Amino acid sequence: MIEVLVAVVVLSLGALGVAGMQAAGMRSNHSSFYRATAAELVHDMADRMRVNRAAARSGLYNRALGDPVPTGTTLAERDLAEWLARIAALPSGDGSIAIDNSRVTITVSWDDRRAGGDANATFVMSTEVWVN
Repeated sequence: MIEVLVAVVVLSLGALGVAGMQAAGMRSNHSSFYRATAAELVHDMADRMRVNRAAARSGLYNRALGDPVPTGTTLAERDLAEWLARIAALPSGDGSIAIDNSRVTITVSWDDRRAGGDANATFVMSTEVWVN
């Protein structure tokens, strides 16, 4: 009888360990999903700016974190509004764009605590959108 009890205890501990590893794997997978989504969104905005170079050069895509969502009808304003709507799918998602000459830095930030990451997780890409 004691052997059966010991076997049940050992089996239970093993099952708890497997459940813990499963939960950790799911958190890691969710965090990876957020990061992949952020990377795709950053590349999406870089492509949108390459299509609308004149507006990008004139600074119409510049945006700081926390700025209001644009509501205008220009292509740049619609691009930003659509991009920010997609970023809003991330927990506390927000994005910024800084243009310095032809160098563009695009940032997507989100709260990754639920997936086991940082409260202010970010994905930043710096690229040349056009050549002067």
